[in-house]
Amino acid sequence: IIPSSSLLFSTQPIPEDEKSKPLKDVRKQLWNFYLSTGRGSNALFEAIDLNERGEIHPSELKAFMEEVLHEDPKELMPYAWNILEL
Repeated sequence: IIPSSSLLFSTQPIPEDEKSKPLKDVRKQLWNFYLSTGRGSNALFEAIDLNERGEIHPSELKAFMEEVLHEDPKELMPYAWNILEL
């Protein structure tokens, strides 16, 4: 029997915000790469389409924009944001 103090992995659940941090970092990197080079659109699409349906719904795009943009997307591009809210 191995004492619990010597276990290599914790049995405690990982909080949701810690689980999603690596994903947020990757999504930001993909966005910045796309902005700077104009390349990587397929990878960017896949990073937004997390449920792998092959389509992006307005709610997914809004969440992505809020996550990666350095400014408030409602102020940065109000017309586009209003379209997403229809």
